[in-house]
Amino acid sequence: MTIRIMIQAPRGEFRTGYGKIAQPIANYLSKNKDYEIFYLCGAEKTFRKSTDKITYLPVKNDNWAGDFLQNNNVLFNYLTHFKIHYNLTFLDTWTGNATHLGGTHINAKTNWICHQTVNTYPVSSNIIQHSKNASWHVAPSKFVYDNLVKSGFDNVSYIPHFVDLKIFKPLNNKEELRKQFGLVKNDFVFLCVSKNNTGHKNLPNLLRAFSIFKKRNPDSVDVKLLLLTDPKDNESVSPDLGFVRYSFGLQDSVFFVWEKFNKDLKEWIPVIEGNGIPHFQSIGFSDEQMNKLYNLSDVLVLPSVGESFGLPIIEAHACGLPVIVGDHTACSELVVEGTGYVSGISDEIFNPSIHAWTKLPSTEHMAVLMEQAYKDKNKDFSKDCLKNAKKYDEKIILPKWGVLFDKMINSIPKGYGSRIGL
Repeated sequence: MTIRIMIQAPRGEFRTGYGKIAQPIANYLSKNKDYEIFYLCGAEKTFRKSTDKITYLPVKNDNWAGDFLQNNNVLFNYLTHFKIHYNLTFLDTWTGNATHLGGTHINAKTNWICHQTVNTYPVSSNIIQHSKNASWHVAPSKFVYDNLVKSGFDNVSYIPHFVDLKIFKPLNNKEELRKQFGLVKNDFVFLCVSKNNTGHKNLPNLLRAFSIFKKRNPDSVDVKLLLLTDPKDNESVSPDLGFVRYSFGLQDSVFFVWEKFNKDLKEWIPVIEGNGIPHFQSIGFSDEQMNKLYNLSDVLVLPSVGESFGLPIIEAHACGLPVIVGDHTACSELVVEGTGYVSGISDEIFNPSIHAWTKLPSTEHMAVLMEQAYKDKNKDFSKDCLKNAKKYDEKIILPKWGVLFDKMINSIPKGYGSRIGL
């Protein structure tokens, strides 16, 4: 019997955490001769079938493969037309765009496998309400797993995100990479890799912390902060980071990562602000280019108020970089001894739109940790960072998805139309 599995997520080329994780999972599962894989992916315009037994299903006008679907029957029609046994979703179930998912899967008689994004505590009542009818839940971190179980969810599996260690690895040409990018040899570089949306990623406070650091260290002219993000994200209510930078007087030390098309490589490469075009998330960089960006940097800073995993942390570790994160949600569980610095919490904020609390990393403590990282610039973190990254090697994690589907398939009494977990 052929098992038909659909994965609903942004396109792999759309370089978000969801897309970067979902595409390798689809590729891995497609190697099983008993599986037929369908990928319902945002921004896909036409049907196409790859050589890996994957049929890509289009969802026009929707980069995220979820927002547009709530107002029409596209998802239901795909599930029923292709007689999908399982739909694995990589979507934010705390948003209002997820309200239709439970009912749609029930009506389509399809098992819904819900990859859960939980970056608040307790679990948002929106998540509980929107995903209560899922057949199975996948938690990308121990933080998410523990909170789902505490909230009464059954059928929860912990499968963390992963990194391709064949691509993300230390390079020995930092000086050359910096020259190509537009930096000088002796610069000390903090890097932040983050989407700029509302207050969730906390980027204005990162700039505040960096401003405090610079004022306390007036001789630190060699210290730079690179921001790989959209300065102003038009897809969401986001802060104007260019204005925030100006308000702190950081024009000479904070730079946005721009992109430039390299005709020889036939791909977009990261360049320093002013040498190319402003970064736009939908373009993105290949993993090979991201590896170079990590390798020309010294420390990754991720100031988010909450993350269900924090993929840049492990990517940075794979390149030998220490990190600075907040002591909350999943971020701090990824930082073990010798791999970085953990900022304390300054306040807790209740978000009425999702009915849950978030924790705000201390701006003051982040500034202190930046100073400590600067003092530790001659310390070698690479051994401990690489050791930690190996725990999340895709060669170790991807087979866990195969085990999970084997487990779920054995729970189904018959074929299409049978649902587990209800």
